[in-house]
Amino acid sequence: MALHALTFLTTCITAVTVVTATSSTQFPFQPLPDLFSLTVDDIITGFSTNQFTSADLVSAYIARAAEVQLALRPIIEINPDALLIAQTLDNERLIQNRTRGPLHGVPVLLKDNIGTADQLNTTAGSYALYGSIVPHDSTVAANLRAAGAVILGKAGLSEWAFWRGTNNSNGWSARGGQVKGAYYDNQDPSGSSGGSAVAAGLGLTALAVGTDTGGSVIDPANINGVVGIRPSTGLTSRAVVVPITVVQDSVGPITRTVKDAAYLLSAMAGPRGDPGDNYTNAIPFTTIPDYASYCIASGLQGAKIGIPRNIFPAPINYTESDIQQIDAFNAILPLLASLGGNITDNADYPEIDAYNTEAQFTLALDIGFKHDFPAYMSQLKFNPTGVEDLADLLNWTQQFRAEQYPLRSTDFWEDSLASNLTTESPDYLAAIAHNAYLGSNATIQGALDAYGLDALVLPTAYSVRPAVFAGYPVITVPLGYFNATTAVVQAGGGGDPTVWGLNTVAPGIPFGLSFIGPRFGEAQIIQFAYAFEQATMVRYQNLPLAKYMPVTQLHTPVAQAEFECPDALGLPK
Repeated sequence: MALHALTFLTTCITAVTVVTATSSTQFPFQPLPDLFSLTVDDIITGFSTNQFTSADLVSAYIARAAEVQLALRPIIEINPDALLIAQTLDNERLIQNRTRGPLHGVPVLLKDNIGTADQLNTTAGSYALYGSIVPHDSTVAANLRAAGAVILGKAGLSEWAFWRGTNNSNGWSARGGQVKGAYYDNQDPSGSSGGSAVAAGLGLTALAVGTDTGGSVIDPANINGVVGIRPSTGLTSRAVVVPITVVQDSVGPITRTVKDAAYLLSAMAGPRGDPGDNYTNAIPFTTIPDYASYCIASGLQGAKIGIPRNIFPAPINYTESDIQQIDAFNAILPLLASLGGNITDNADYPEIDAYNTEAQFTLALDIGFKHDFPAYMSQLKFNPTGVEDLADLLNWTQQFRAEQYPLRSTDFWEDSLASNLTTESPDYLAAIAHNAYLGSNATIQGALDAYGLDALVLPTAYSVRPAVFAGYPVITVPLGYFNATTAVVQAGGGGDPTVWGLNTVAPGIPFGLSFIGPRFGEAQIIQFAYAFEQATMVRYQNLPLAKYMPVTQLHTPVAQAEFECPDALGLPK
């Protein structure tokens, strides 16, 4: 372990002290872009005008991460080869005159459950997988490398994508510690892809990737003021991604802008018929669309969009959070109409009562994880702990002190093991089929068909859950922020909201707007979200707390001091 740590420390020292981009003073008419708002298009321009290199970006991002890591813990590991990879890609572009596409040389941070066959760990935040070796890159990672992206590192997350126990907190893992959001002290990062969302939001990476089983891309993007896409199930392969359940798992972009998410999705997606994920057989096109080409300012012109208001709670049950988000949503409807959208209000889900009472969210996860986890473990080239199945994992986790059992529970696994159901059981198969119906004809597809719609629009907080059951795509884009008088609400922990001390609603915390489309309808909802984003630019109306805003920029000659590097990289002590 000491040698492993030394490798990372050496990389950190080297990278942090070589921020070598040309000073912006030499380009008085082309100032270097701020890394808080840097886009892929900015990077393309910066590369083409020789303002900075991929190596400069990697170095600056590592330095920025070092500034906030102790407070917010968004990153678990930095890739020790990131700088070398960036330099190699710079040489391809500058010397060989070769460019692989818009992501050539662009740094990407992956959630720590997405497999990479390199010096990075893939652990889902658990020490049970620390030191394990995956058989090869996940399809997502391989696609990104082929597109020229630099795998910058792994992001913090909820351990096992939160599928461990009820008494836990969003963003906590034994390896990574507690991820926190930047808009309020002790902010709950929401969802299990919190590290990816916090890192993207603060400009610690150009792009980030998360995974979503029940809202873990959409929810953290929502609360951290960034864009997230949960793609249709099967559009992005789950091959060599630590699973919860193949029935609902999806891998999606988390970025600062819609267009960046579109670039990233095109690079990540497919291929159709990936042998590691048979769900990709459902992709209806052989060539992945150029989603960025759908980012046009007039994208809402003629769009037929409906509002399924019956997904909202009854007004008598509204919380202050509900009121502010729904009020902000209602206030932008005239804007959507002025941008050319044809809005159908009360385009309700046709069987909302059945959805509310009959959908079985935990069943798919209970049975799916018990089945899919051993399959993942069986493909590892090296398994350092000998854990092979869920019973092994439960016992190992309860015995390994750093996993903080029993403070953090394992009841999800215990319930799963207590069930006699398997993925072949008729009762399970019937329940999954019914879930799919409840997430399609009973809700999303039912509303789209009944009212002749292209998409649905909702405040993000009410958008994602029906979509996960039948694999429909959702995109979230910033809509607003909780006002200065908002009462602070803490997230629960085993029924007690004070256990973890994380604030899920508070002044200044962002919230978003979501578009939901038909299966594999990502292009249209990206188009609609982009038009809304460009007309509002809500992300820049309120900033993270100043103490969490990194100051390192591309022109910063020397970044944070070397002694901060071990903690900044989340290394074991």
